[in-house]
Amino acid sequence: MDQINTLLYLLAIADRQNRHRGWEGMKQRAEEKIAILKELVSLAPHLRRFRSQLYMAENRRTTAICMIRSSLD
Repeated sequence: MDQINTLLYLLAIADRQNRHRGWEGMKQRAEEKIAILKELVSLAPHLRRFRSQLYMAENRRTTAICMIRSSLD
C-alpha cells in the first residue's frame, strides 16, 4: 500500500510539472504519467480508474506528438 501511495504522490507531481511548456511539456508530462500509471496498474490491476487514466494520458501524449509534428511542417 505504501508503494501505491508513493506512486499516487508522484502522479500528482507529474501532473503539475511542465504545465506551461506548450506541446513539449504536455508530451513530457503525459510520458511521466504513463510510466507511473503503468506501475500502478501492475500493482493494482483491479482498479479501473488507473487504467482509464492511463488511456487518457496515452491519448494526450499522442495529441501532443501530432501537434508538435504539425507545427514543424
